[in-house]
Amino acid sequence: MVETLSTHHISLTKDGFIRIERNDGQAINDLQSIEKVVFSDQTLNMDFANLDTQTLKQVAGLTHIMNKDAHIWTQLNQFASSNLTIDAHSQSLMQADSYQEHWAALSNQEFVTSLSEVVLGQPLTGDSLNYWVNQLDQDLFQRSDLFVIAANNTEYQDTLFGNEGLILL
Repeated sequence: MVETLSTHHISLTKDGFIRIERNDGQAINDLQSIEKVVFSDQTLNMDFANLDTQTLKQVAGLTHIMNKDAHIWTQLNQFASSNLTIDAHSQSLMQADSYQEHWAALSNQEFVTSLSEVVLGQPLTGDSLNYWVNQLDQDLFQRSDLFVIAANNTEYQDTLFGNEGLILL
């Protein structure tokens, strides 16, 4: 049987494992310490395979929040080879066109409201909203900091990585 990438999907599970599964469900494997995955039609580099579980989930979560158009596989590989911290990675994602289109022009209140809708499924209101808006207004936190906090939110991670995991490819 010829195995091609199109007959598989690769996901990041809620436990932080990289899982490859045939689309017909006949074979599932968790990948650890793998540098490349070779299919008959292409080879995939996995520079990110040796990142710790929390870092994998943080980078994938940040990318998903900040730049839904980004290819998460590519972002994970770029992060792994960049030697950036999570905070610096968040700042670098703020330079992307998608961030500029969806987030940059928002007031701090609109930003916090939109971010909380993405992460919590509902907007913050009242004292919670005012607290985070004031943190931004007073430069106690930067937007990149709030993205990192959001990507680490347990509720968000449970939803994002859920039952089947976050599909990377």
